[in-house]
Amino acid sequence: MPTSYRNRQTPGVYVSELPASGSAIVGVATDVPVFIGYTAFAREPGSGAALGNTAVPVASMADFSAFFGGAAEAASPFNLYWAMRLFFANGGGRCLVVSVGFYGPGTAIRSDELLAGLKVAGLVTGPTMIVVPEACQLPDAEYGAVVGAMLTQAGTLQDRMAILDLPGCLAADSVAALTAAQGTLAAQIAPYTDYLSYGVAYAPALRSTVGADGGSGPVEIVLPPSAALAGVWCKSDAENGVWNAPANIALGGVAAPLCLVNDSEQEGFNMPIDGQAICIIRDMANRGSVVWGAQTLDGNSQDYRYIQVRRTLIYVEQSIKLALNAYVFAANDATTWATVTAAISNFLTGLWQQGGLMGSKPSEAFTVQCGVGTSMTAQNVLDGIMVVAVTLQMIHPAEFIELTFKQTMGS
Repeated sequence: MPTSYRNRQTPGVYVSELPASGSAIVGVATDVPVFIGYTAFAREPGSGAALGNTAVPVASMADFSAFFGGAAEAASPFNLYWAMRLFFANGGGRCLVVSVGFYGPGTAIRSDELLAGLKVAGLVTGPTMIVVPEACQLPDAEYGAVVGAMLTQAGTLQDRMAILDLPGCLAADSVAALTAAQGTLAAQIAPYTDYLSYGVAYAPALRSTVGADGGSGPVEIVLPPSAALAGVWCKSDAENGVWNAPANIALGGVAAPLCLVNDSEQEGFNMPIDGQAICIIRDMANRGSVVWGAQTLDGNSQDYRYIQVRRTLIYVEQSIKLALNAYVFAANDATTWATVTAAISNFLTGLWQQGGLMGSKPSEAFTVQCGVGTSMTAQNVLDGIMVVAVTLQMIHPAEFIELTFKQTMGS
């Protein structure tokens, strides 16, 4: 009797059917942010059914307005409406929106309500980014609670990343102010070091032109950068693949960064001693506002320093995990192991062919092992455990390019 059948306890005949070629692995979507914040209302168009604290699919500003209404008054701190405008202006498409409350007289941004919205987002399968544009206006401790929850959710679920804004970024109009905000961020996320590679922070805030003043032309609105960068990530994924850095890309709907940063000033943000790098948005001649950084908050890590490395790993892990659900109750034997190995190898070969893995041939880019003596023991089989070991050769960006010039003297 095959080893994998020994644990069956009820007498009878058991039949296991496996497809001859196995199931092909299809890559999961990488471009689905979930936005959490305040809206004018939250209801189903037509029926009027309440949609507060519900993850609602949205694909355009027309969708957003239909479900959640328009912008708050000019002096209001609520900026989700304008952040969504900036998201779509930078290449964003389908997303999810969780309304945690409605703005009006006497209302304010509250950490407990944002945390409740984060809890909703954590119960939804599909989001690959978490964005909370209004959190930057909270007091330090409340800000820390929200961004800590974002990092914890991303690191625990391992299927998404948190895009953070610096605390108080809407008023940080100098390098000194940005540096102070960087220090506040570091202090607030200190308890979450295990999850730092699942987070990225951008600065400075942006003078955006997505506003309008009733027909007389665009109006600059200062907005946190997280929503714009969510759009950039979506656009970069569609055009270049998740394995390419979402950087060196000009922002749409932006007049300028709130604070101008030069090369020497950026050093302290890009390569801080604690590794908690801040991705800076720079004003570039003839290009406008350009994303000039691609590091996670785990900048001292050789493995997870770069955004695209972490996101590619999420993409591979989640794609394979989803496909292997088909084998949960399959026989834990050589036939299944070979089928699983072939399916994963085919998927990774396709990723390598697209440029997502490093190596001159597939065998240099990845290895896949599944079976007794390679990835598992005989006891694993008896316990009903199938172990698949995958190694990947990830691509890192050419972040620092050095040009060497040599002058040759004429004879």
